[in-house]
Amino acid sequence: MSFIRRSGTLLDGLSRPALITCALALPMIAAAHEGEEPEEGRGDTVVITGVNTQGTGSGTKTDTPLMETPQSITVIDGEELALRNAQSINQALGYVAGVSPNQRGGMVTRYDQLILRGFAPGVYQDGMRLLAGPYSMPQIDFNRVERIDIVKGPASVLYGNSTPGGLVNLVSKLPEATAFGRVELQAGNYDTLRAVADLNQPLDREGRLLFRVVGGWQKGDGLTEGTFSERYHVSPMVTFAPTQQTSLTLLAAYQRSPSGGGYSGVPAYGSVLSNPFGELPRDINTGDPGYERYDHKQKAIAAFFRHEFNDSLSFRSNFRFQNNQLSYRQLYVAGFARTAAGNSDFSTIIRGGGGADEDFDTLTLDNHFAAKFATGPPQHNVLVGIDYQNITGENFQQFNTGVASDPLKSIPNLSLFKPVYGGTMPSLDLTLLSAGYVNT
Repeated sequence: MSFIRRSGTLLDGLSRPALITCALALPMIAAAHEGEEPEEGRGDTVVITGVNTQGTGSGTKTDTPLMETPQSITVIDGEELALRNAQSINQALGYVAGVSPNQRGGMVTRYDQLILRGFAPGVYQDGMRLLAGPYSMPQIDFNRVERIDIVKGPASVLYGNSTPGGLVNLVSKLPEATAFGRVELQAGNYDTLRAVADLNQPLDREGRLLFRVVGGWQKGDGLTEGTFSERYHVSPMVTFAPTQQTSLTLLAAYQRSPSGGGYSGVPAYGSVLSNPFGELPRDINTGDPGYERYDHKQKAIAAFFRHEFNDSLSFRSNFRFQNNQLSYRQLYVAGFARTAAGNSDFSTIIRGGGGADEDFDTLTLDNHFAAKFATGPPQHNVLVGIDYQNITGENFQQFNTGVASDPLKSIPNLSLFKPVYGGTMPSLDLTLLSAGYVNT
């Protein structure tokens, strides 16, 4: 029997019928042994196997066990992520209480759009917030993720700029002392292909120098006609640990998504509401495959330093520099066209469109001391540190709506039941859509 520890609670794998059967059997067992004298020296040993949550650190940034942390924290370890084949935050958090994932629908995968206790949570990696422009927010490939910690409720005392609902912290895979390797190949419907690798190797006998590299590639067609997604990534890392009390890990990562799948929606009339012209096809694309694009590049370097002065005092310093570049173009539903009589034409939509060019650099630092001491019977675990975030960059976006006299800005209407794609589209060059645009 296995147990999983979540939010400081042990949840066993017994089904409800099994629990009912056990409950009914308990009175019978008690009656059978009633009146019997306890055997002298008799002892029972119960062994519980579960997830080791010691030292997760997301709730307090210390090694305080979850059972002693006065906050609701859910931990999803790598074994569960692998068993469920979770490949995004939305997929991984689908069963977490208080979380409402897939806020734009299950077919939109380029962003992690979810709600945690009524708020859009901040997403962190290794305790440092992932920041970029409004359209170039980083999305970490799950082949790089070892564990997910979901901290519920306010945590700004430790994480600074965070939301009242809580936060999601992705814990990166890091070098380990034991050599191993894993290669995974997947194929599925919608022409889905995925190949990932994870190789770990100590570089010396003493285990002072450790190396690990993860990488992968995936692609697949979307539910919407004419859409597809693709991503590839590589992340080498090395750990130098001269003693058990000191270690330094250096990590680099490159990830590119040359296509991000579909993002256009559909009108309510014809999908969830009745349309006088009929029901819309499930795979209709209200955008235009020939115009839309999503090319996102992520580059990052990180360092994690740890030193334990003694059993009571330790210091940690985490650093990450990340660059996000994005070229994004999109068409979307802006409303129904009008008939000659001025009524809504439920067979034809007006579309808006445009895009954004973004280039952002983000620097994050997290330094803290942790001290353990006692004042009589009470035991204390004190944390003192500083968290720093800095983001600089450029975001230019330009959007227009409907047919215009200027062909560079004009967006043709689309027939919902006889769609014709292509034709005159707005310019992909945003400098031609706005005189004020200067790409530096």
